[in-house]
Amino acid sequence: MARSIRSEDLETRTARLELAVRKKPYTVMIAPGIHLAYRRNKTFGVWSVDAGWLKKFAVADDYEEANGDTVMDYWQAQERAKKLARVGEGDASDKPPTLICDALENYKLDLEARDGLVGNYRHLKFHLEDTTLWKKPVVLLTEKDLKHWRNAIIGKGCSRGTADRCGRILKAILNLAAKEDKRITNMSEWRYSLARIPNADKNRVIELADSSVKAAVEASYKKDFALGVWINLLAETGNREVQHKRLKVVDLDDRKKHAPRLMMPSSKKGKNRQIEYRSVPISKKLAENLRILSAGRKKSDPLLDPMSQLAQQFRPIVTELELGDDVTPYAMRHASIIRMLTKRVPIRIVAQQHDTSTGEIERVYARYLPPDLTEDMIRETLIDFTETREDNVVSMR
Repeated sequence: MARSIRSEDLETRTARLELAVRKKPYTVMIAPGIHLAYRRNKTFGVWSVDAGWLKKFAVADDYEEANGDTVMDYWQAQERAKKLARVGEGDASDKPPTLICDALENYKLDLEARDGLVGNYRHLKFHLEDTTLWKKPVVLLTEKDLKHWRNAIIGKGCSRGTADRCGRILKAILNLAAKEDKRITNMSEWRYSLARIPNADKNRVIELADSSVKAAVEASYKKDFALGVWINLLAETGNREVQHKRLKVVDLDDRKKHAPRLMMPSSKKGKNRQIEYRSVPISKKLAENLRILSAGRKKSDPLLDPMSQLAQQFRPIVTELELGDDVTPYAMRHASIIRMLTKRVPIRIVAQQHDTSTGEIERVYARYLPPDLTEDMIRETLIDFTETREDNVVSMR
């Protein structure tokens, strides 16, 4: 059993009550990197743990008997402080608790390892780095902390969709941290506080006319051929940027010149982390440009040129064409889904083409869904009460 650390000033209530009242706590080191802190107040004092961060956890037994929970003596407080900061002295997992900033960096490594979209890391870091959460241990997070942080994003002028996206990314980060650090047992704190914001997606669906999509693709080719291929591919397939990054030369199948296609990898979203491939049709012109771009590469090489900060590369084109400040390359996905729905492509096929579920299509793009066949059939049976036949008219006396 680990040895308890003695302190003449803190271990008895008599000694503590002789200390001067002050805001700065009195501390004693109880383990490497861990201090037990006692703040002397005019009434009862309070115990805190200081491990590079400060967390109050109990009232001191200055005026009432310790109960081992809300009121603690020095020895009980010492053990509680160790448990909050570490699993236990001498344990193989004896290390400082995971901070949110460390969890974010670990998430970045995980994204890179599974070829995920590292832009999620950069996006969240922008909204997290200068907040009080940045250096806070994951194990001490509360529902109030998380709700306050997400609400502050909206308070800065960002959309509800942006706040919702940040919350979902942070939720994934915290889940990964809890999986790797068994001391983190407060998952319920973010399960509810970072749940989806109702109807947040309605504000982030970007509508682009076919003429605007065509103009954006043409302008991208004029600026840079590789950029043009990227935007052209996003516009035609409607798939995510991360999926296109995984494309290999071998995934381009243009043996049938009149009907080229791509074997598109899945995005590995949700619980299924396995990459699956499905056939996605593309135009003959895009297939030709992909062959030009990948000329001289091996079948196992990437099909596309690496394009870091694609949204920034695309920004001058958006400005030039006056498409709107909220238009990004992701708007090509919105345009593709809306185009298919308005042309009455079955929802199941639209979802399959865009690597998502029918539920997501119905939830996010509900207002673009045309009336289904059942509604049209029922409408044909409705009686038309607007016409009045003359043989039904009865003359009044």
